[in-house]
Formats: sequence, structure tokens, C-alpha cells
Amino acid sequence: MQAGDRYGRYEILSAIGEGGMGRVFRARDTTLGRDVAIKLLHRGQADAESQARMLREARAAAGISHGNAVAVFDVGETEDAGPFIVMELIEGDSLRSKIGAGAVGSEQKIKWLDEIAGALEAAHDKGVVHRDI
Repeated sequence: MQAGDRYGRYEILSAIGEGGMGRVFRARDTTLGRDVAIKLLHRGQADAESQARMLREARAAAGISHGNAVAVFDVGETEDAGPFIVMELIEGDSLRSKIGAGAVGSEQKIKWLDEIAGALEAAHDKGVVHRDI
């Protein structure tokens, strides 16, 4: 998958990163006129069991309503790239880069941990287990 590729109404703009299950791209929803994140399974993870797990987790995640949890907008599958999840695009720095940028006080660290824990609790309440934490 590369910039300019289209999958239905989504046009790939650039690569964002890679996680344990797949790659994430910035894309444009050409119907709604907004940028989104698209997560694709790694080729080695594209077996039927992994695809079914991804779909179950996407359905469960779509039911999560929490200010610190990413919204799931859509799921799909392409012949050449396999299954994908379309999610809210969150822009900004990663937690790793914020911590690495300099001294962070205990109060701020506690605030971040509380926000993360709240989102994880909302996910766990819906049966979603985040595999990258």
C-alpha cells in the first residue's frame, strides 16, 4: 500500500507507523472529506483466524465511547491488501516522544496514566484487549 492507492472511498496519503498486528496509514475519506487512519493486518497475520479476531475487535471497539479511545468508523477488505479498519485520525506527539522531550512531573505522569487507564477500562468492558500495551 502506498500514497495514491484507493480502497473504495479511501485514498492513501502516507504511512503513519506499524504495530504488532499491522501497518497504519493516513488516508482521505473522499465521501465525507476527512482524514482517517487505516490499519491493515500484516501479511503474516492475514490468516482466517486473525481476520476474524480483527473483525470481532473492530466491532467491539466501535461500541466504545470514551474521550481517550479512538473511534472506529468502518471495516473492509481488499483483494490485494486484505482486511482493514478505518479509525479516527489522532494527530499529535506520541507519549514516548513527550516523555523523551524532557523532564515530566509526577502530576503530569499520573494524569496520563489515569487517561490511559480510563480508555483501557472502557475497552475491557466491551471485551477488547489491546495487544500492543
